[in-house]
Amino acid sequence: MCEFLHIYRRNGNSKKFRGGGQFFSLDEKGGWQFIHSLYTYIYIYIYIYTHTHTHTHTHTHTHIYIYMEMDIWITAEVEFCKMTDQTEDGCTVPISKSETLKAAQKNPEKLFSVIASGGELSGVKELLNNIDTDTVNSSSETLLHVAAEHGRLSVIKLLLHKGARLDLQDSNGHTALHRAASRGHTEVVRALIKVGAPIYTLDTLGQTPIHLAAKNEQLNTVRALVKEETGHSQNKTQDSFLHMAAKEDNWRLAELLLQSGAAVNTRNQLKKSALFCAVTGGNERTVTVLLNAGAEFDQGVINEAIKLNHGSILHLLLGELQRPWAPLSSQLSDRTKIKWCLL
Repeated sequence: MCEFLHIYRRNGNSKKFRGGGQFFSLDEKGGWQFIHSLYTYIYIYIYIYTHTHTHTHTHTHTHIYIYMEMDIWITAEVEFCKMTDQTEDGCTVPISKSETLKAAQKNPEKLFSVIASGGELSGVKELLNNIDTDTVNSSSETLLHVAAEHGRLSVIKLLLHKGARLDLQDSNGHTALHRAASRGHTEVVRALIKVGAPIYTLDTLGQTPIHLAAKNEQLNTVRALVKEETGHSQNKTQDSFLHMAAKEDNWRLAELLLQSGAAVNTRNQLKKSALFCAVTGGNERTVTVLLNAGAEFDQGVINEAIKLNHGSILHLLLGELQRPWAPLSSQLSDRTKIKWCLL
C-alpha cells in the first residue's frame, strides 16, 4: 500500500491534501502553496507452507504454517520547488518563506534583489502589478538589466510581456543584452535578440555586447551573436562586428569572430571590407589575421597602403600576391608592380 500526502501552506496555515503523487499548482488549490510531500509505503508479506509426515501407514498429519511480515517505510519530509516555478531558472524560493519578497511588497526597489536572488516567478509577477516595469535603481539599472545579468529567462519573458524596453542603458552604457552577453547567458541573448534587442549598441567604453562576451571568453555566446548578426540587417551607418575589430586592431576579437563563422569578406555600408579598414588604420596584426583567413583584396586596398605609407602592411599584401591562389593579382597596375619591385 502506498499513500501520498501533499503539504500546502496559505497565510501561515498548513494543510494536507491526499493524492497519487501529482503536484498541484496554487490556482488548483485556491491559493494554497505547495511546500513538501510526505509519503508512506506499507509492505505486507504472507508466507503459507505445509508439512506432511506419516506416523503409521494409516495415520498421517499435515500442518499448515502461516507467517506474516510487515514493513512500514515513512519518508522524511522533503522540500520541493513549486512545479509552476520550475522554469528555465531552476528552483526558486517560495514566497511565504522569502523575507526579501515581503520587503519588496513594501519597497518596490527591493524587487531588484528579489530577481537577483532567484525569487519565485509568481511573486515577481504579483509585485510587477504595482511597479513601473522600466523603473531604475541608483546605478540606472532596470529590472531587465538585473534579470539578464542573472540569466532569469522566465522573468525576462514576463518583463518583455509587460513592455520592458530593450534599449535602456545603465550608468556604464550597458543594455540588457550587454549584461547577458558578458555573463555568457546564451539563451537569454537569443531571446533578447529575437524580440529586437539592438546588437551594436556601444557602452561608455565603446564596446558592443560581443566585445564583452569575447573579453570574458564566453565562446558560445560569441558564436550565437555572430550567427544572429548574419541574419541581422545592418542600418545605413553600421559596421559589422568584424569591421569594428579591424578598425580597433582588436586582432584577438577578429580571430574569434572568424572562428565563430563571421564572413571575412563582408562589406559595410561604404562597400569596404574589414581588410580595407584594417589597412587604413595601419593595424598590421589584424591585417595578418584577415589574410590568413582568406580575405580578398583588390588594387584599392594596395593603393590605400601605399597612400598611407604603411610599408610593412604593403609587404604583407604584396607577399600574399606571390601565392598562386592570390585573389585579383592580375588586376594590379604596372605602377603598383614597379613599386613592389622597389620595396
